[in-house]
This record gives sequence, structure tokens and C-alpha cells, in this order.
Amino acid sequence: MANFVGESNFLEGYVAERDGHKLTVELRGGIFIKSMNEEHKKGEKVVVGVRPEVLSITKGAHTGLNSIGGNIEGFRFEGNNVRYEIRLENEDLVVVVRPALMGEWFKIGEKVTVAFPVEKSFVFSYPERGLRTELALE
Repeated sequence: MANFVGESNFLEGYVAERDGHKLTVELRGGIFIKSMNEEHKKGEKVVVGVRPEVLSITKGAHTGLNSIGGNIEGFRFEGNNVRYEIRLENEDLVVVVRPALMGEWFKIGEKVTVAFPVEKSFVFSYPERGLRTELALE
């Protein structure tokens, strides 16, 4: 799975609701997000993929569609970009990549909200061998 989508954040969950081609996925910790998909059924275990450059970060706690609270756990500069590691409130770890000159910078330990547009996430069936095994480099 990881080989064809490039670097992505993978969030595990279950399809909680289906409304036409929109899914509501329940992540660990009772967090609900929306995604576009026509293949998965209610109750199915899935993985939601979101690329690091698609995620936005705002300071503090905010509510909204596909908004999840977290804390900055680490960051590093990568050329023109800053790569943030954020521990979400459900203990999942995500990576957000932003241009270094765009907006304010965040500090380790700072409370933030991560968000993404519905159409910028991808839903996959949960791998039979488990997510860690599937993502391991061979």
C-alpha cells in the first residue's frame, strides 16, 4: 500500500455511516471524520490515508469538519519546508509538511488542530496482514 501512494498518514477506523459516496469513519478515541468513497460498507474496518502536505495546522483547539486536536511532538527543517510531527488526541501520530515561509511556526508541546478537506483523503480496506506489516519496507 505505501509503495504506490508515496508518503502518507494512515489512520485506522471503521465505517460508521455511508451517505451515497460519502463515508463517516470512526477513528480510535471516538473521533469521526468524513471521506469520499463508493466501495466500503458500514462496519468495515478501513484505513484513511492523508498526505502530509494536505493537512493544515492551526494554533489551539478548533472544531470543524475533519478537524482533530493534537500537540506538536517534534519538527525539523527540510529545505524549504518544515516537517511537523503531531500526536493527535487519540494518540495517533501524523506528519504535516508546510512551506517554511508560510504562516507562523509552532513549538514543541503546543496545542494545535489538524484538518483536511474531505476530497483529499483516501479510504482503503484494512490489510489482512495488519497495517504495520503492510507498511513495513521489504
